[in-house]
Amino acid sequence: MLKLPHARRLWFFTFAFVASILLSGCRRTEIVTPTPLPTSTPLPTPLSTALPTIEAQPTYGGDARPYQVSFVASGSQTGADFGRFLNDNAGFNFDIVRGKESADVLAALCSDVPTLAFADGWTLLAAQAQQCGRPILVYIQGTGSRAKTGTSVDLIVPATSQAANASGLKGLAYCRLNESDLVTWVLPVLLMRSTGNFDPFNDFVSIRDVPNMDTLVAEVAAGQCVGAVESGTLGDYEVSGARALQSSPELPFGGVIVSSRIPVAAAQRLTDLLLGNESELRGIADTDSLREPDTALIGDMLDFLRDAGFDMTVH
Repeated sequence: MLKLPHARRLWFFTFAFVASILLSGCRRTEIVTPTPLPTSTPLPTPLSTALPTIEAQPTYGGDARPYQVSFVASGSQTGADFGRFLNDNAGFNFDIVRGKESADVLAALCSDVPTLAFADGWTLLAAQAQQCGRPILVYIQGTGSRAKTGTSVDLIVPATSQAANASGLKGLAYCRLNESDLVTWVLPVLLMRSTGNFDPFNDFVSIRDVPNMDTLVAEVAAGQCVGAVESGTLGDYEVSGARALQSSPELPFGGVIVSSRIPVAAAQRLTDLLLGNESELRGIADTDSLREPDTALIGDMLDFLRDAGFDMTVH
């Protein structure tokens, strides 16, 4: 066997290794054809049924969809003349809806039909509390210095009484005209309950009716009972020995209310029209004149009723 020198052997093996690399790179490579992807077959789109055309409803306030006017009329008043006045001057059309009671007016204000209403103070407050409407004008009764927009009361006690508020009346007697009288019972009950620490139905030793206001004030001055008068009127009675203890907020006489569905611009137009045209409201609204409301006073009355446990938000 032929033996190669060491240097030549190293060169020979190196050459053989490199040659094997080169030869392997020159071999024909078999190309594998990829399997073709399946061709998708388009499916026909099913025909859809066209939706029915919905005709746009005409806006409220026109001939097709008039606003409505709601009120509790006195006597045979139908509101027809007032309806003509509105339709001729307001720029909107109105239907007249005469209610039998205040609850009907509140229901109209809370309905889907935009409503202009004429209502008493309780209905005005309920409409606002239930977010069905807001007053744009309030009623004024009387004229000049005697003009008022509502009723508030003063609890009165003997001048010698040490009571600081209604909670100091426990164990005393109470005098009123009758159980339905606003000034001497309904508002005083709310006022006494609003203190949070007095129940007029249980905390008086007795509750009795008297024939008139002069008798009521005289008995309070004599220490026979406690009672209530319209705010600021105690000095009108020729009796000394009584003092005012606590006052209620003002319950509005009533007002003109627009439902929440009447646009602001339309409400302002109605406000401008009705101011100065109070004569058109005869038989519809119990008022001598109108004015724009004091929203703070109305808010105070709603807070007062809430404190007394009288929930005006209940439908």
